[in-house]
Amino acid sequence: MGSFQRPRKPAFAAELKPDIVHGHSHEYRNPTQLRDGGVLVVGAGNSGADIALDVADGHPTWLSGRDVGHVRAASTAWRHGCCFAWYSDSFSTEC
Repeated sequence: MGSFQRPRKPAFAAELKPDIVHGHSHEYRNPTQLRDGGVLVVGAGNSGADIALDVADGHPTWLSGRDVGHVRAASTAWRHGCCFAWYSDSFSTEC
């Protein structure tokens, strides 16, 4: 098993208030696992971005992570009946 296949949580996660639900992308399956309210996804890599898109339909969602650059050409993705379009410096949702 490679090092990227082992879920890692920062040490301070154990110090979070008990009413703050937190988990690793390894544990995530679908938005029904989440409580009502806002969601902060930490990590803007493939898994984090995919989870943020998945939960955004039913939760106010924030995606936090390092700048991973810009998409140079326009591209689209269909998800939950909505078209998400990325352009070089903007993001739009058309449902």
